[in-house]
Amino acid sequence: IIAEKNKMSSLLDPSFSEGSVLGLSTEAQESVGELLGDKNLRTIPVNETADTNENVVTYSQQVDMIEAYYGSIMILSALSSDDANTASQALPLANSIISELKVTKVPSSLVHFHRLKLMHYGVVQKMLTNIAYNSSPEDITASGVLFFEITNAMEQEKSNLMRESNLDS
Repeated sequence: IIAEKNKMSSLLDPSFSEGSVLGLSTEAQESVGELLGDKNLRTIPVNETADTNENVVTYSQQVDMIEAYYGSIMILSALSSDDANTASQALPLANSIISELKVTKVPSSLVHFHRLKLMHYGVVQKMLTNIAYNSSPEDITASGVLFFEITNAMEQEKSNLMRESNLDS
């Protein structure tokens, strides 16, 4: 089962077989702060575009559409179900969100946020895989902690962006 899980993960994300997910190492990090640091985040490729109001609106609409189309709410509820079958069904949807987000044009002011979003869905993917293939409770717990830390960092970045936007108005 483990070999099949790794093979599946490698097909979904070719960097997995090289010891990474979305370009980030799967080896234990010294700290979540290190993982979320600029050095690691910059290794996540982003399709950057000019920072115009039109591009920001388009980006926001595209991300909302991608998440709605592939059922991000259902994917997140699959994490709390702890059911292997539900996680298995949600996994391809999470992978599709990652694939779509990788090619989405990102205004330069939103690059950091977008990288956090990609990392967020990468961790969701890992958690779903852990649940679907009955990984150890320690693996599931570690992924859960990382999920909440990344979600918190994403929310902080969103708050910072909103505050900056209000200052510019």
